[in-house]
Amino acid sequence: MCPHPTEPLNDYQAKKQERIQRYEARAERARATAAGLSGQARQALAGIEPGQPILVGHHSEKRHRRALDRHDHKMRAMFEAQDKAEYWEKRAAAAVANTAISSDDPQALDLLRARVEELTQAQEAMKRINRAYKAGKLADLGYSPEQIAALELRVKTGYSWEKLPYPGYQLRNNNASLRRLQQRIKELEQRGQLVESREEVNEVEIVQDVEANRTRLYFPDVPAEEVRSFLKARGFHWTRSVGCWQRHLSVQALAFARQAAGMYGGEAKEG
Repeated sequence: MCPHPTEPLNDYQAKKQERIQRYEARAERARATAAGLSGQARQALAGIEPGQPILVGHHSEKRHRRALDRHDHKMRAMFEAQDKAEYWEKRAAAAVANTAISSDDPQALDLLRARVEELTQAQEAMKRINRAYKAGKLADLGYSPEQIAALELRVKTGYSWEKLPYPGYQLRNNNASLRRLQQRIKELEQRGQLVESREEVNEVEIVQDVEANRTRLYFPDVPAEEVRSFLKARGFHWTRSVGCWQRHLSVQALAFARQAAGMYGGEAKEG
């Protein structure tokens, strides 16, 4: 679900759009650089006939070799710029295509609930079609004779253990997706009840930053490998820009943060 073009973007959507535009601009600059280097490579060989061999011992030998070196240097740089352009183009395309619902999006709860409704309706529709197929009543659901024949052929020519239009594994997978989304909704609803807080455990400052949607730990110095491994295994990562370990805000994240801070002590520190 995307906002209507006339609707203003929220902060999360605006940042995503800015990121896409930034990637596209970098790709465009790299393409322009590659085009300029290509022209410089051609210019390096200006005045030298295509295929002209180096005349060893001739007064033109050094000039010819320097020209070839300049051409090779520009061509290598051009290919590097082209690779860079392709990299940023792929990053931009991936960002555009990414329809995953981020917990940072203020509309995340609404989007998740809408997705749950879609999957619930799909689950009921698959069950309804399977029942009608078994009872030979697909026509009652509006299927034409041609559609019924095509569906029967698909089942007949499918795997031997798939005797229905929608096999059991599809229903199970859809149900699993529903459970994951419902769990995320529960977590986000719990997060909505969290308040901004700061506390200190074992000289480690633990911050619940509601606005940034992050649980953050500020250690006095570098924690031991044991503590770092504990944090990484529980979804925390070091963020240099804010100088802390952090992960998305949640009741569980706060519990893990307190546990990690409790592990931190004189014997656990690294210089």
